[in-house]
Amino acid sequence: MSIDQIKIITVIGSGVMGSQIAMVCALGGYRVILQDINKENLETAEQNLKQRMERQVQKGKFDPNE
Repeated sequence: MSIDQIKIITVIGSGVMGSQIAMVCALGGYRVILQDINKENLETAEQNLKQRMERQVQKGKFDPNE
């Protein structure tokens, strides 16, 4: 298998490390599935990632349409 064949990445665990790995993969153009046994952890990760992205947009590092 080559890197070009990878289309979907699943990250197990939505803690600080897992959620940031998921975000980097998503920014790299991959479809990402973030899994956790605790729904509240997933919700927290989603909120934290949205806040991080909003800060990056405010700093001009990302286009808001992306």
